[in-house]
Amino acid sequence: MSIVEKIAVFFSATGARKDALRAESRREGQPKTAGIPLMSDTRWGSRANTLSAFVEQFTAIHSVLETMEAEVTTTSGKASTLRHSIGTFKTIITAVIANKVLGYMLPLTKQLQSTNLDIITAYEEARNVRQVIAKQRNEQGFSPCFQKATALANSVDVVPTKRRITVKQNYRANISTESVEDHYRVNLFYPFIDHITSELDERFSESNEPALLAAYLVPKSLKKLTEEREQRMVKWYHEDLPYPNTVEQEIECWRHKFHSEDGVLPASALETLKTTQMSFFPNIQWTLASDTCWMDWPGGKKTERMLQPLRASRGTIHTVASFVMLLMCWEKMF
Repeated sequence: MSIVEKIAVFFSATGARKDALRAESRREGQPKTAGIPLMSDTRWGSRANTLSAFVEQFTAIHSVLETMEAEVTTTSGKASTLRHSIGTFKTIITAVIANKVLGYMLPLTKQLQSTNLDIITAYEEARNVRQVIAKQRNEQGFSPCFQKATALANSVDVVPTKRRITVKQNYRANISTESVEDHYRVNLFYPFIDHITSELDERFSESNEPALLAAYLVPKSLKKLTEEREQRMVKWYHEDLPYPNTVEQEIECWRHKFHSEDGVLPASALETLKTTQMSFFPNIQWTLASDTCWMDWPGGKKTERMLQPLRASRGTIHTVASFVMLLMCWEKMF
């Protein structure tokens, strides 16, 4: 991924480089090319876009770098280094594999960063994407990647080969295989699939889903709080609530309050806690403060880091809620 990022930075540095890449891409039959977009540290979808542009314009990129390398300019050395970096079969097939797998995740990634995210729907879609990716873990799933990588390699006179092993290795994960295709399928494709599915399992575990249902207590999302979701949420939080025996009645009053209100409804947990008289809804106050407020606090990552140690155990739920209330009071004072 770092090589692809360097390529994107290189061609985005000057207008002349951008124009050279566009001209070469058009010459190769890609009239609508927009160059290679830069990667963003905060917009993860941009990484998939950059990788896709790199794979689709690979031959044009290689050709332009080769031309720049032959010229006696200040960029010749840099162009030579980059061309040699992408001119290996391992780099090519790694980019093709990553492009395919991350392509399944791109719509999900964009949705997760949207302002009107439905958390539970996103969780369900994440698990669906995980299953689709896992099904690619076979020869049929890898074969198109190898064919694509081989075609790209042939276009720039790179021979598909596996890494040479000059000494006997007893402890490396490289499995002895009969062909180049088998080598990359077993040692690169399968481990990457396993890594992605493992990450999705960890981040979108079904065991964590009930805690996210508290987001539906936010007035703007309240209509999405179905009876089934309410029951799951109450069961999850029941032992931690200040008045668990009246939580169902409280939620009913909460629904009625915002069903009859006109105007713009609060759209986040923090906005709800700051603009609503919560003393009449103690259970909902604790629930919103403890499990959703940190997600949209203006302090962003700093506040999240402050809350994470407190959130490590569900037994500290009241401590977390109290801490959030303290942050809100602090903001009002200053």
